[in-house]
Amino acid sequence: MLWLVCGDFNEIVHPDEKLGWRDRDADQMKAFREVLSKCGLIDLGFVGQRFTWCKGRFGDQRTLIRLDRMVANEAWSLVSPEAKVHHVSMSSSDHCLLALFLNKDHQQRRGKKRFFFEAMWTREEECKEIIELAWDPYRDDSVLSIQERIERSSQRRRKNRIGGLMDEMGAWHEDQETTERIILEYFKSIYSSDQPARFDESLNAMELRVTPNMNEELQKEFKAEENTKEEIREFSKGTFGAQIIQHHEKYLGLPPPIGRAKKKAFNRIKDQIGRKIAGWKGKLLSNAGREVLIKAVAQATPTYTMNAFKLSDSLCSELNSMMGGFWWGQQGREKKVAWVSWKNLCKPKAEGGMGFRDLKDFNLALLTKQGWRLQQNPYSLAHRVLKAIYFPNSSFMEAQPGSKPSNIWRSIMAAKNIIKEGSRWVFGDGRSIEIWNASWLPSSASGKVITPKDAMGFGENVASLINHEKEEWRTMLVKHIFLPHEAETILSIPLSPLNPTDSLNTIRHGGVCKQSKIIAEEARGYREEVRSALPSKGQSPQLMIKHTHWTPLPQGWYKVNVDAAVFEEQGTCGIDVVIRNNHGQIMGAMSKKLEFPLRALEAEAKATEAGILLAWDLGLKNIIVERDAQLVIHALKGVTAPAIPILKIIEASRRYL
Repeated sequence: MLWLVCGDFNEIVHPDEKLGWRDRDADQMKAFREVLSKCGLIDLGFVGQRFTWCKGRFGDQRTLIRLDRMVANEAWSLVSPEAKVHHVSMSSSDHCLLALFLNKDHQQRRGKKRFFFEAMWTREEECKEIIELAWDPYRDDSVLSIQERIERSSQRRRKNRIGGLMDEMGAWHEDQETTERIILEYFKSIYSSDQPARFDESLNAMELRVTPNMNEELQKEFKAEENTKEEIREFSKGTFGAQIIQHHEKYLGLPPPIGRAKKKAFNRIKDQIGRKIAGWKGKLLSNAGREVLIKAVAQATPTYTMNAFKLSDSLCSELNSMMGGFWWGQQGREKKVAWVSWKNLCKPKAEGGMGFRDLKDFNLALLTKQGWRLQQNPYSLAHRVLKAIYFPNSSFMEAQPGSKPSNIWRSIMAAKNIIKEGSRWVFGDGRSIEIWNASWLPSSASGKVITPKDAMGFGENVASLINHEKEEWRTMLVKHIFLPHEAETILSIPLSPLNPTDSLNTIRHGGVCKQSKIIAEEARGYREEVRSALPSKGQSPQLMIKHTHWTPLPQGWYKVNVDAAVFEEQGTCGIDVVIRNNHGQIMGAMSKKLEFPLRALEAEAKATEAGILLAWDLGLKNIIVERDAQLVIHALKGVTAPAIPILKIIEASRRYL
């Protein structure tokens, strides 16, 4: 059955359809959208002015609303796909007339174009004569309008043309080919550069707008008291006749400072998503189509806002419920049963879900990203402004919400704990790392020390555990303070003689819950891989021998061969370095024992660092490092990112390459 419903519905579907006075009740708009959705009615849109009804008042109480509309079901829309609804103003009513045109060829009648006199005409010498002749009432063509007489007299219908051009040598040319060449060469010259090397004369000829004193003031650190004072705002208002806007409906696409009215400020997001879903209800969509619309449109709509604000849990639940209802659809006027919870639908497809986003978790992830940017970019404008207001005497990780914080700062603070739980200190010189509170141990799940705090009164940062003269751990002190397993872990952390600074890095949580079937399949795959590598019965294993040959180096280059060995029983390791020139002659060598239990990767990195430093001490700059640890070599070349335990050693070594 074809359905077309039109008239004054006395309700709107979105806050944008009302301007002025009080906001429309969100629950009423939601109920109206649900009625349209259950009836399968789609708004046909409109052409013309935005609002259809005006309350006859003036000032702040003037209200404009789109109360009148035309809606139709899908069957009607398929029969009349080119239908257009026009809003036509009526002088005898406070409502607009709704005019429905079924054919797209309909065009509104345009009024006759108004005639305007152009002042540039007066530049022509014969202008005065033409105007006088056109205004002569006793002419034979006096029945014509003034405009038609002027057009006849001036013959302005002639097309403009270029009669000729003068080239760079001052010669005049009228032929078309030469004229085109002159035009092309002119524009080619003004849009090309002869690569000037000096700009001092041009720059010195310009008048300075920003003086050195002004520039110095602009480069100073931002302070909280720099906010515009009340007396300055009143002075500007009186001087320039400006208005002081206390409340913006939107600013850069985001809600204004919202204070306590959080739910009201973010209702617009719910209305936007609800309006989109209501428009999709009447369409015949497959499951794949519903999935694309949810992921690409519905869940993407609030992303911009969620980058700066934390949405309430109730709003996130409502949005998830709306998208879940759209996913399961409806049959007739009844919603279908949701056989799987939204939480399970948000799981990856490999785990039986659909890969949808839980908006609450996604919101926290976006805010955590903003907090991480503040932590990693202390010289950014955002960090400097927030630091001046909220944490002038501490770091971002030590900052507190404070009294009367803005909603943006409160939102970022809500995600700060996630940064703390998901980050780990990368050890450099230890001066920025607190022993008892920071996450800095590489082998611990939490990264924090579990040894009870000693009351001896030594330093609170990790640098107090290091002998900086020898660039090694204070072994006896570490073993005395910490539990045996933690002492061994601390002594296994490599130290760099270049004293790089500490840095905070993220850690990846790889603990994904897998089904027993997947685990069994992976185990069978590993078993087959091991079996294929073993020799078959009656066949002895073959030893693969790789022959290597010395290749001479270019003149002036030196090869640095390094290696390391770990002695687990003794809790020590050793490194060896040999440096040769292009003739194979030894230029330097070193063998050193390290009195702490490094792992294989850390020991290889320490050997590489020692070889590079030895070459520089010998004055050898052009070096090629050769070793059998590909992970270290690739990290040193920048082919792959270095592992966290050797990050600072690799960063320090790159300074000399």
